[in-house]
This record gives sequence, structure tokens and C-alpha cells, in this order.
Amino acid sequence: MHLAIAALYAKPRTVSFVLADDWAREATEVALEGVLEHLVGDWTLQLDGVCVEVKGSLAFAGTGHCDRCYESVRIEESLQVHLAYLPEGHSGKDPELSSDQLDVGWYRNKSIILDDVLSEAIALALPSRRVCNDAGACDERMGAMLQAAHQTNSTAHDL
Repeated sequence: MHLAIAALYAKPRTVSFVLADDWAREATEVALEGVLEHLVGDWTLQLDGVCVEVKGSLAFAGTGHCDRCYESVRIEESLQVHLAYLPEGHSGKDPELSSDQLDVGWYRNKSIILDDVLSEAIALALPSRRVCNDAGACDERMGAMLQAAHQTNSTAHDL
């Protein structure tokens, strides 16, 4: 979903989205790399010079996969979003950003793509590696997979 920057000149714009909104569901599922079950977001987009600030709340839940053993993992997050976007190729003086605004993105063609903003907010909220809640069971599954892979490799070398 594209939002023209010109729409922000007069006043901030509020964007609300839920699971039924196709653009939001698809962007979230891509970022989750899984199946989405719940999504609610309320954002305000405000123009400060050339900087678009995105502030608001985001809550989502679904299932993804463990990065170690690929079993299903429950993912639930509820957070406050505060992101900043500058025009691509902006060469003017950078705006002063506080430590909670250090995640600066870029927009182009005088519009901001909300799908990308949502995906970025989710990517920043999730851990870099997702693992099972039960580390012991995950370790057992990983051990079994490694042993099976080792046996397959040994058998292939014997041929």
C-alpha cells in the first residue's frame, strides 16, 4: 500500500490495519516466514521536514519455524513502533534522531510503501534466530537430524 508524502503536508495521517487487510497480512506473513493468526496496528505518519516519522502500536501472533530444527514455533509480539524515513538520496542535513529512532529507512518517488514499513517493524521486533521454547527437545531433534545426515553421507561415500 503506497502513501503519497504529499498527503502528510497538511496534517499527520492515521493508518489502522488488521488481519483482514490483505496488504498488511501479506507483509506480516513474509516477515514472519510463517502463518499469521492475529494482527492489529494503529500508526500515525507525520512529516517533519523531509523525514516521515511512523509511530504507533503493533500486535501480531502466528507460527513460524525454529531455525535449528524447523519445528513450529509460536510467535507473539506487542510493541510500540517508532521508525523514521528519509527520501532516497537525501543529501541535506540529517535530522536529529534520538536513540530510539536510529532505525532510519528510505522512501522514493515521493511515496512510502506501508507494506515495507510493516515488514521492517516486524523484522526489528523479532530475534535474529528463532528457536524452540523447549531447548532440550530441540537439541534431541537436532541430534537425530545430524546423525541421519551423517549416516546418509557415510552411505553415499561407501558407494
